[in-house]
Amino acid sequence: MSMPSPSGRSWPEAMRPLERRRRARDVANFAEYLAEDVRDHPNRALEAMGALAEWCEGDPDLLAEARTEVVRDTQTAPSLIVENNRNAIQLLELARSAS
Repeated sequence: MSMPSPSGRSWPEAMRPLERRRRARDVANFAEYLAEDVRDHPNRALEAMGALAEWCEGDPDLLAEARTEVVRDTQTAPSLIVENNRNAIQLLELARSAS
């Protein structure tokens, strides 16, 4: 059974959850990238945490959603990516606690 597409004023409201998930996915990808950089340059960890918090505008819920996305990625990833994703999760948790 097909559902009608929202239109008019309800369209932005219908798109909000999708946009939120897309934004969380972007933050998760950014955290994974930063974790890889921190692995190669441990002295950049504080800077990476700050970049994540700034990029999320201090939104702890968005950081938590991004963490969920990284955890989801970790479940099916090869071992090298799993380790990187664990580091990304730590960065997200640190950024969230600092917010």
